[in-house]
Amino acid sequence: MKNKRIVIILASLQLLFFGWIIFQSESHLAAGRIHKFQLRISDPSDPFRGRYMVLNFAEENLKISGFVPAENGKFHIQLGKDAHGFSIPINASNVLPADNNDWLEVSSSNFNIADSGIIYFNYPWDRYFLNEDAADAAEAFLIKHLRDSTSKCWAEVSIHRGKSILKDVKVNGISINDAEKYKK
Repeated sequence: MKNKRIVIILASLQLLFFGWIIFQSESHLAAGRIHKFQLRISDPSDPFRGRYMVLNFAEENLKISGFVPAENGKFHIQLGKDAHGFSIPINASNVLPADNNDWLEVSSSNFNIADSGIIYFNYPWDRYFLNEDAADAAEAFLIKHLRDSTSKCWAEVSIHRGKSILKDVKVNGISINDAEKYKK
């Protein structure tokens, strides 16, 4: 009887824990501001995690003078929009500002401010996992459009309070998950 009660309590705690994680993610997606980041080509496979696309972004550097990131290499970038509506880094700070819906925590991959004043950084999401059955069609669809200079390919990211969740990858407004429907 005592063991049964312990099992029920542990199972309830697990459900609460995972339910809380799902609730946080869903509320983040609902409250966050959507940003679009322009993509470049890459698509590997991982035998343990399945098919995914490595997301290479067009804007992963920032020219800024007088800024030195924290020792751990993490800092925050402020996002603005370019002429096509894509999010681009426009400023950097070691402290997350109070108005933080357009700020994102990143990690520095190469910092050489003395020579060029350019900070190279990595966004916190660099992989987009795909359904195994649709992965080949999605890969072909994306690569075809990344090579076409008239196509627009981007990662759609929800940013809220300096944190972010990768929501979708889109090609000319079409979700990469729907690529099977649009094979042309």
